[in-house]
Amino acid sequence: MRRHIFTVIAIAAFSVLYTCLAADVLVTKDDMILNGRVIEDHPGSHVIFANVHGTFNITYDNIKELHRTGSYKEDISILKTKGSVINEKDAENNYRSGTEKIAPKQGETPSGGGAGGPVCTLAAGGSFTANLGKIARAVPFSVTGELTVTASPPFAQSIMQPVNISEIVCRVSYFHAARGDKGIDGASFAAGPLWRLPLQLSGLQCALTASPAAGAGWYSIRGGGSSQAAVKFTTALYAGPEFTFDTFVVAPQVKFEYISDASLPLFGAGAALYAGRRF
Repeated sequence: MRRHIFTVIAIAAFSVLYTCLAADVLVTKDDMILNGRVIEDHPGSHVIFANVHGTFNITYDNIKELHRTGSYKEDISILKTKGSVINEKDAENNYRSGTEKIAPKQGETPSGGGAGGPVCTLAAGGSFTANLGKIARAVPFSVTGELTVTASPPFAQSIMQPVNISEIVCRVSYFHAARGDKGIDGASFAAGPLWRLPLQLSGLQCALTASPAAGAGWYSIRGGGSSQAAVKFTTALYAGPEFTFDTFVVAPQVKFEYISDASLPLFGAGAALYAGRRF
């Protein structure tokens, strides 16, 4: 059973990683603001940026800000914070035009990276939570290690855009809580939407994020000289700021989690920290 769960986790994470796409906003040092797509990124050298007006080769020396966003609607939110006037249709056209320019030409084989490669965030992190309710008497605290894949898969855009979902987050987690001879260990997979509100904060690329997640895992529970293992359903809510430094992302979060159990469910509240990179 456990082997099947990890197989499902690997397939789901790979599927999101391979299919994800995103929009982008670029601000040059002379305060020209562009929305569209980065179709090639050569860190430390230059980017090739495309929208309905054409394709631009822009060196990193001339880039003031580069926002990797999840959709053209998120582009609009960033543009508004900068006082730029653009209607939704123009932003969408810029996004679609840039996307068309990264599509492989007829007869070419798409590659896993470069101009036509996936755009997503891979991150690792962990959380420390205080358990609440009756279970806190047995295991008052828990820790979780996580790997996350955050992406904007094109097949889900028709569902995501009407409700302003920026991206989808897939989470692979290892859970541990113990005190004395009592403890809980488990591995789980969960996924859910991420909403992102871009902010201007002293020149930093910053956004407020909120992401609920639902999933299931294989949990082993021990205590009183015996142990049992079973599939448990899980839900969680993550919220907090997200800071972007070039292609690197750091996100301190508050976390609320729930692990189902017929007799003794686990509720927890605490803090989490994630760090990763956009590709």
